[in-house]
Amino acid sequence: MTADELTAIRERLGLGPVAMSRALGVAYTTYRDWQSGKARIHPSAARLAELMLELPAARVAVLAGR
Repeated sequence: MTADELTAIRERLGLGPVAMSRALGVAYTTYRDWQSGKARIHPSAARLAELMLELPAARVAVLAGR
């Protein structure tokens, strides 16, 4: 998964970067590095991001700490 794909998923989910990092269970700095392309996105996090698109919005909100 590319940084642009991760950003697109986050935007489709309606989450900000901090909420997306919470939903993925990673530190914000880790997510920021993934989104900026500084670090490779861990394959399991990429898969989780894809699977979150299939969840109801209420469940994504819970994962994001809303």
